[in-house]
Amino acid sequence: MILDAVEKGLIMPGKTVLVDITGAELWEATAGKVDIFVAGCGTGGTVTGAGQYGKSKKPSIQVGTVQPAESAVLSGRFLLIVLIHPL
Repeated sequence: MILDAVEKGLIMPGKTVLVDITGAELWEATAGKVDIFVAGCGTGGTVTGAGQYGKSKKPSIQVGTVQPAESAVLSGRFLLIVLIHPL
């Protein structure tokens, strides 16, 4: 199924929406004037993808995520304040 999607050009190995599109859009919208990128945490895709793109443009960018106390996606009901990750 995945091979079929690759052959049809629906997905491209090594290319992701969050890195190649969202990351680029955020970079362009800020004119590259980013020192810290923090995103709300759901699956972690945005912070990972956009953070990876930002790091490729400016390695000194700090990347982090926050999780509301009401959301237990990562923590199983514990508050995750901020996680700075060196992608």
